Amino acid sequence: MPSVEIRVNQAELPDTLNFMREWLDHRKCNVAHFDSTTDRDGSVTINVAFDLADDATAFRRCFRHVPVA
Repeated sequence: MPSVEIRVNQAELPDTLNFMREWLDHRKCNVAHFDSTTDRDGSVTINVAFDLADDATAFRRCFRHVPVA
């Protein structure tokens, strides 16, 4: 099960999560696992596991430039 991990600035978290939801819905991606943790520096690490490697690759490409603290 391919997974993608990104770090997000807490200030950008609500907008990023909304965009993720829209992106996932639009592509009809099947997410196998979604988890997040708050890091010591205040950023949030999001880990998303996908059923399909192509979905993971596309997600990684789309969200690689998310602002981080």
